[in-house]
Amino acid sequence: MFYFLLFISWIVSADVSAQLTPIREEIFDSSKQRRLQWTFSPPNAWKETQMQLGMDYTHSVYQACNPELNNDPKTLWTNWIPKQDAQELFLDLSFAQADQQPVYIYVRESSQTQNQYFRRPQRPPLLKIKVQHPFPDAVPQDKHLTHAKGLKLGKISQNGVYLGFSYSGKCTIIASIQVFFLKCPTLVWNQMGFEEAEAGRLGRGACVNGSVENSTPKIGCQTNGTWGPPQRLCVNDTGYQTNGNSSEVRPPGSLLSAPDSIADSSLGLSPVLTAGLVCSVLVLLILIAVVFIFVRHRKRSGGQETELISRSDVTRYRRSQEQVYTAQQEIINRSVEMFEGMSDRLLCDLRDVMVERTKLTMGQKLGKGEFGAVYEGIFSPQKGQDIRVAVKTLKGAVHSKEDLESFLKEAEIMKHFDHVNVVKLLGVALKRDPESSIHVPLVILPFMKHGDLHSFLKATRYGDVPMFVPYQSLLGFMIDIAAGMEYLSLQGFLHRDLAARNCMLGDDLHVCVADFGLSKNIHSSNYYRQKNMDVNMPVRWMAIESLSDFLYTTKSDVWSFGITMWEITSRGKIPYPGISGHELLDFLENGHRLKQGDNDSKLYELMLSCWHRDPSQRPGFGELGQSLKALLSELPPLEASNEAHYINLGLEAASDHQHSAGTLEREVERMM
Repeated sequence: MFYFLLFISWIVSADVSAQLTPIREEIFDSSKQRRLQWTFSPPNAWKETQMQLGMDYTHSVYQACNPELNNDPKTLWTNWIPKQDAQELFLDLSFAQADQQPVYIYVRESSQTQNQYFRRPQRPPLLKIKVQHPFPDAVPQDKHLTHAKGLKLGKISQNGVYLGFSYSGKCTIIASIQVFFLKCPTLVWNQMGFEEAEAGRLGRGACVNGSVENSTPKIGCQTNGTWGPPQRLCVNDTGYQTNGNSSEVRPPGSLLSAPDSIADSSLGLSPVLTAGLVCSVLVLLILIAVVFIFVRHRKRSGGQETELISRSDVTRYRRSQEQVYTAQQEIINRSVEMFEGMSDRLLCDLRDVMVERTKLTMGQKLGKGEFGAVYEGIFSPQKGQDIRVAVKTLKGAVHSKEDLESFLKEAEIMKHFDHVNVVKLLGVALKRDPESSIHVPLVILPFMKHGDLHSFLKATRYGDVPMFVPYQSLLGFMIDIAAGMEYLSLQGFLHRDLAARNCMLGDDLHVCVADFGLSKNIHSSNYYRQKNMDVNMPVRWMAIESLSDFLYTTKSDVWSFGITMWEITSRGKIPYPGISGHELLDFLENGHRLKQGDNDSKLYELMLSCWHRDPSQRPGFGELGQSLKALLSELPPLEASNEAHYINLGLEAASDHQHSAGTLEREVERMM
């Protein structure tokens, strides 16, 4: 009952919080500074001048309008800006341009208060903006200014930041910038009081007179400066009743009211809930139901669970009913808190692929992936239907909502896929983490008996199988991958980690594109610019623009496909042998590419087209698939029985080779 009331209070608080205006705390305003004296490169690229632009007074602005540097990158860095009490920073930018070349915005964190000089950005830009209406050749006026408001600069872990602005066009003017953070205002609601708090922090409140705490009231201040759902409630003490947002002594002889009623609120409620809120309600109900079913199942079985795992891995204890009850309450409490704070959109997208844990039986460990271990399992979506599956799990204990979200985003992406050459998501189940008593997700995927393509290719090259894979079969692998990637690109997804190791071999010798841990949805734009530099990236498969500017498009995936074709024909060799990862960009910038080796000239020309310096000149996946089919049509067809016999021999050996080699070699090759 308590958690049901907690759930209802969340619904009410979401509507109430939307009626409170966030507090804006300004940290820096360039228009209020006498002189800015920022740093820039190259020399003479930017000029500080005084103008009355966007304000009713003259102030410092920076302009990059040197005709000698047209089309050259021009970078401007602010001085060090302290973050003060902020967890997350925002930016207002007023600027004008003579063209529509984008302005890239960089954020560089630092705890050093002494201003530094940066020659060029070392990290990818955070934002890309441009004007809709360039100003004419005359001096720009206020009407030519573009005002970009509330640009998110993200969470800042160090004491301050430098902001960078890079531009490669004809002329731009940075009129003013304001850096600020948001705070949630003071809130008194439902017998709880909270002081104002910075966005990103957890507010701890107190109960008003006449009400008592189940535990300390807590509420998160969200990034937009509004309060999130409360995590605890205050209830009336004996002899008190609710009156608005406070408690008062109950008159003698009056009837008892519900101790933690949430129906009355002087702030009032909106009669219509938003679609996002309704979706959140449905998701949380599903999660609570799953937890409730799990608890009942454990109670009936005396606290034991049945899984196909080694007996040596688990030590079981039988506890008293009182101990079991306490643990069950803790599981519910922590699970509800964990999932409440996750992205509503993420949970909504996954709600229709959630399956009951009882329908999944875990088996032996198959190997390790980026997030954790992969197990064999049996999935029974319906009575009498048993499907052999692979189950991806999180490694170690789950300590934060970020761990869960990062893991689930791959499942969120995969739920949209339905193509014969793309691995399909079968479902997501919840399992109790024994280290943290939190229910963590299990991602259910089809079982690919023969493992990944890279292991198969290496098995044939190392002689684990005394056979030679027919050239027609290699082209068939490429055609399958191209078909899968064409489907993904048409769906608006970037893979960003296409390689032979991330392509799986099915029983029918078809290849499926897999591993979407780095994938991004680009429906709203045609590119993705990487912001988080802590992510390990497969540098040897990355396009030249991704290495230099951290920019990813479908044509960046085409570059990776060219590398994957080279992997296939070389039987799993590491690309760019003899070239270290940090030398690779210079190697490519100087016009060098992977060597032809034993490749057919026509096929190598197709690879080279994938590695064109200009992404727009690279072919699309549809065109690549047609070209590969044309090459295959020029060769004599294989007898299907012979092909299946030879390939299946290789697949069995590759599977054995993969299990014996482990996963360390795969990760080393990925990052070299």
